[in-house]
Amino acid sequence: KSNADGVQLDIRDEEAVKGMVDRAFSRFGRLDIAFNNAGISGFCPVQLYPLEEWDRLVGICLTGTFLCIKHEASRLIAQGQGGSIINVASINAVQAAEGFAAYCSAKAGVA
Repeated sequence: KSNADGVQLDIRDEEAVKGMVDRAFSRFGRLDIAFNNAGISGFCPVQLYPLEEWDRLVGICLTGTFLCIKHEASRLIAQGQGGSIINVASINAVQAAEGFAAYCSAKAGVA
């Protein structure tokens, strides 16, 4: 039996994220560690950045990470035995890069 599971989903979809966490709990009987590493990037000068693309990138990099934390933390607290949630940010959270305003902003939110 495997001790890890990879899942493909739209991390912006709260029901999908909750289902992922529920699946892990059902499969393994508990949650010990979660590793949140979703991210996309895109280059565009901020004054030209389409709002739809900004929302998509921030939704994946920041809101999606929040949704994972929300549902993972609920399971960890309920099981009462601790565990770890690891969230991957980026050096660009603290060192901005020209043309990557959405990415840098979202990863700063994760950090």
